[in-house]
Amino acid sequence: MRIFDFRWDEKKEKPYFQYVKNGEKNIENKFLEFDTPFFLTVTDEKMKCMGSFQKQKYVPCKEQEEGKKKCEICKKAEDYFPCQFCNGFNCERFRRDKIENCDADHMVYLALFSDEIVKVGVSRLSRMKTRQYEQGTHYTQIVAEGISGVTARRIEHFIGKLGFPDKIPASQKKNILFPAVSLEKGKQILEEKFQFVKENIHHQMPENMKYIVENKFWDMRSFYANDFDFLEQSHKAVHVLDLKEGESVGGVLKGVKGAFLLIETPAELVVVLAKKLVGKEISLEKCEEGISKHGGFQGGLF
Repeated sequence: MRIFDFRWDEKKEKPYFQYVKNGEKNIENKFLEFDTPFFLTVTDEKMKCMGSFQKQKYVPCKEQEEGKKKCEICKKAEDYFPCQFCNGFNCERFRRDKIENCDADHMVYLALFSDEIVKVGVSRLSRMKTRQYEQGTHYTQIVAEGISGVTARRIEHFIGKLGFPDKIPASQKKNILFPAVSLEKGKQILEEKFQFVKENIHHQMPENMKYIVENKFWDMRSFYANDFDFLEQSHKAVHVLDLKEGESVGGVLKGVKGAFLLIETPAELVVVLAKKLVGKEISLEKCEEGISKHGGFQGGLF
């Protein structure tokens, strides 16, 4: 199977690979189950453009250009979400059909990734928790909800200027998958951040105070594993792997945090970034347990 994408299903609240079989032109889904045997081998590491979604329909790439997850033609043709480029003050840049979702109800949130890293974000209410487990949020505090996309982006932009990032790169997330922040501590951190944000909105954006919500806190850990505490408290070494062609890992899939696969082998806990498999060909057939690599590890988290 060649990987088109890695996503979380909103209704099933489960992670899954989107893939295309050799010689076929349809996308299929492979849902992942926690605490089950899991084997992963990279059979072809050369990236190929897998095509695009246009009007919610999959369109294979005619050229299958190598070296990129998505070629320029497919990138331009694909449906995109202007929210990722919007701050609420530049709506004239986008066609109306591209910003129709702005009329839906949105929320603004603070997401905790570690005791030192809290980001601000925006999501449609219809995807309110999906957005959290897509990015691997540990704990979440809702700041405002029931607002248009434009207002949500303006509030997010304002909070960002208070010192909150709106993006956390995967290279940083891999080191904070297990931040060991207790539920009590997480609530305390986010409540303090929330009060700071609310006070600034009150003084500088008072017209938006009516959208502020109190005491809406989410513990996201149960989405990522059947027992996330077990993973945080494990004494096994944690290795982050970047699998090359012919390399594999086999064990038990203990969880998925954001796009990071958490695989337990007899000797260690292995972390693989599923998004790095996009465009590559992999096999999920049974292989040797443990890690099979041509060279050494890329490094450990701890």
